[in-house]
Amino acid sequence: MSLIKRYQSEIHGNYSRKSLKYGLVLGCVLSVVLLFRYLLGVPPNAPIAKDETWTVFAFLFLGNCVALWIYRNSLKDKKITFKEAYLLCLIADVVACMIYGMFIYIYAYYIDNGQPSFVERCATVMFNSLNESGQQTTNLPPPPMSYLVIYSMMSNVIMAVLASFMSSLLLRNEKAQVYTKEK
Repeated sequence: MSLIKRYQSEIHGNYSRKSLKYGLVLGCVLSVVLLFRYLLGVPPNAPIAKDETWTVFAFLFLGNCVALWIYRNSLKDKKITFKEAYLLCLIADVVACMIYGMFIYIYAYYIDNGQPSFVERCATVMFNSLNESGQQTTNLPPPPMSYLVIYSMMSNVIMAVLASFMSSLLLRNEKAQVYTKEK
């Protein structure tokens, strides 16, 4: 008797091409939201600030739900397993996070370079979080922009794993069959 059940699932559609398409759209949406916030006069403190991470998470989750709903309804039998839904969302979110990270780089150097600059605001947020943890932060140089972009992309990818899991669990409509070995 096996303690771990193995499941056998069937992929119903071509999720790889669709996930790249949805990731491109979602990355552009995240970039437009960042630009829209700047145009409204609410520039973000940092891509790692609490309000920014929750905004990104909300858009990733909602974007995943919309993409899964559209993808599932485009299938012939309108069935999708957790595995296919999770792969679709995860690939789309990783692509979206890469596009968003590239836009943050462009945003920092060409769009939001006033006083204080985007990098200076990011450094302030990071130093404040270090102060909360009890570390000494006097005379620390601001981090390079490439570090902030990579850190932002990695933290967004971690959130994307959670957003993909939640949306896939919510919108799957077919349960995988338990795999039984023929004797």
